[in-house]
Amino acid sequence: MRFSSLSICILCSLLLFALTCAGDDTNNTDKDLPFAVDMPAYLLPVDGLDFDYYTKSCPGMEGIIYNKVKELIAKDNTYGASLIRLFFHDCAVRGCDASILLDQPETSEKYAGVSKTLRGFEFINEIKAELEKHCPKTVSCADILSAVARDATTSVMGPYWQVKYGRKDGRISLAKEAEAIPMGHESITELIQYFQSMGLSAVDLVILFGAHTIGYSSCSSIHYRLYNYRGPGNCDPTIDPQYANFLTRYCQDPTKKVHLDPTTPTLFDSVYYQNLQKNMGLLEAEQKLIVDSRTGPLVRSLANQPDLFYMQFRAAMVKLSKTLVLTKDEGEVRLNCSALDMARTMGLLHLSLLLFSAFTIAIADKEDNTPAYLLPVSGLSHDYYKKSCPEMEAIIQKSVRKLLKKDYTCGASLLRLHFHDCAVRGCDASILLDNAQKSTEMYAEASKTLRCIEIIDEIKASLEKKCPKTVSCADILTTVARDASNMVGAPYWLLEYGRKDGTISILEEANALPSGRESMTDLMLFFQSMGLSPVDLVSLQGAHTIGRANCKSFGQRLGNYQGTKDADPTLNNQFLNYLKRICTTDTVYTDLDPTTPAVFDNTYYKNIQNNMGLLETDQKMWVDSRLGPIVKALANEQNLFYSQFGAAMVKLSRTNVLTGNDGEVRIKCSAVN
Repeated sequence: MRFSSLSICILCSLLLFALTCAGDDTNNTDKDLPFAVDMPAYLLPVDGLDFDYYTKSCPGMEGIIYNKVKELIAKDNTYGASLIRLFFHDCAVRGCDASILLDQPETSEKYAGVSKTLRGFEFINEIKAELEKHCPKTVSCADILSAVARDATTSVMGPYWQVKYGRKDGRISLAKEAEAIPMGHESITELIQYFQSMGLSAVDLVILFGAHTIGYSSCSSIHYRLYNYRGPGNCDPTIDPQYANFLTRYCQDPTKKVHLDPTTPTLFDSVYYQNLQKNMGLLEAEQKLIVDSRTGPLVRSLANQPDLFYMQFRAAMVKLSKTLVLTKDEGEVRLNCSALDMARTMGLLHLSLLLFSAFTIAIADKEDNTPAYLLPVSGLSHDYYKKSCPEMEAIIQKSVRKLLKKDYTCGASLLRLHFHDCAVRGCDASILLDNAQKSTEMYAEASKTLRCIEIIDEIKASLEKKCPKTVSCADILTTVARDASNMVGAPYWLLEYGRKDGTISILEEANALPSGRESMTDLMLFFQSMGLSPVDLVSLQGAHTIGRANCKSFGQRLGNYQGTKDADPTLNNQFLNYLKRICTTDTVYTDLDPTTPAVFDNTYYKNIQNNMGLLETDQKMWVDSRLGPIVKALANEQNLFYSQFGAAMVKLSRTNVLTGNDGEVRIKCSAVN
């Protein structure tokens, strides 16, 4: 096998990332402290999954499934693609929990618009019935789906991979959540963000698209490309002319099916990627893969190297199969894949989790079957302003964009403002309250360097003109933080709305905010008090990839460190010398990320590994045995950082919120009504 230099780089980066799972035992500086921090499930073997899970309880399980799949595909080989797609649709909503199989008319995922062309439901039920004869109440529907996807792939000459078992079946299935699954016309940025929300990288995106080497799509899904592309009668000019002529003739009937791979539609091979190079991608999103600078090089590499495609497809499917799985007591083993075991799920059906963009691989509170941060907050909803103020998000986004064009450093400032608000009394806009006595949070020592607050009042004034007495200042702060982050390169996340504004703001409470000098145990305790985990702590510290700090906040590290008259010995010597030169006064500001200060990326974590953390707490994360492995993982995988940061920000935005009658909607953000 011969691989290109790009292929080798990709494989090496994946190997390096895999090695981060082992952690590092050389930095055990905080042994026997109150916290025992586990790594995110994505970075470690999933507790409860095992290759030998059914060795004793159902030893014939894999054989039964394999024979059933082989028999089905011998009759109709198009089921290979259908079963792989069914598995992806399951894992893409709530994780690999067989929620796609639940049959609850009009309300479950199965009835979503994107699910209408899914096939194989009856087949999964057949396999389940057969397994119930041999091993009653043992094999979960989620494990059946995982095994079926693998066997369907091999049955159409795709690669084989080992599957770990032990998944449990979920109890919740909502059609509206499934509607977020990509339809094939999204931008590459939107697709990358969607895959990131699943814990998958841009590499995984390109690889998993390779499943389109087999299977069909309906002509209705590409009708707009052929007859109404950005104008009546227009055909998408990026489609190969001969291919476009064929499609326009063939697809006059939108109900017809057409091969996703027009060249070798029944073979599982890398010719699919060669088609993309020839502008023969059926779906618009497919064709965009080759022209996008982030995905195009990988498409070209896979087009020329079938072995690389097989290897990477195998790895991506294993990764997909671990998406937010339920294990042990977190779910159930359904007796019928299309129906809940009602005896076990009564009392849980009212739960409604966040949309998939809020999913996280972070450490969960295991005291309940459902992590507390995933439970719905009464009064919050994604559609809260849909009728009362439909332009709310657009108005905020426009104002933030205008501000950042004038001063891009406000991106970091608005992120920090949101954190300061949520860290005291919860996300209730109490940080914005002002009074003549100067006794509110905004006058605390910790708040003195907060900036760009004026934009909140401007936005509020604009919203009052459009939607009087409707949008809370707390919701404005939350949205501004998301949009400001996104506009400086951070991932995008969906928000729930309905927060009310608090009426209390106390200066002394804000002074409890971390200063940047705390021990890691103190910092973890503070985040824990907000309902945030150590993984959230490390992820949110990543906001320091942008923004600045004044020399006063870290001056003690440059001399007389801990009363020694010397500098902090953990500081990189070159970085120390640079800081000494620029910090002529306490009021001088410098970048928190000295390497790529204007780019929202994971270089911040790489700096920490090089002893270039500006704040003392930044550097302590790396040498702490509980947090260091997380830093290492985020330093090695930017997509993981993006996914974890977005998830942590969603969690932060739900901290002790006021809803319903618990607060008010201020007319002016700086004063109670």
